[in-house]
Amino acid sequence: MSLEGTIESMNKRIKTTTIIDAICHKQLFGSLPAFSNLDSWTSWLVWLKSIYALPMDDAELAIYQQCTGRNSATGYTAKRDIHDMWQAWR
Repeated sequence: MSLEGTIESMNKRIKTTTIIDAICHKQLFGSLPAFSNLDSWTSWLVWLKSIYALPMDDAELAIYQQCTGRNSATGYTAKRDIHDMWQAWR
């Protein structure tokens, strides 16, 4: 699962790393025991994707909609929205 993207800056392409990439990467957080098997982390990964406005597949969008009651995942930027999202996953 890789969501690495690129940003063009001054005619140079810069590789970006998302929080999801960092969790999966074995030289970053992926080497930690808590992240060795992400099967039980699906909802949390969807939560992170929503906060960071990362793309979701259909299954992830369904989890997002079930937990939040919202129809679309546009990312959370307002402090109140992040609080609402935290409450939905508690």
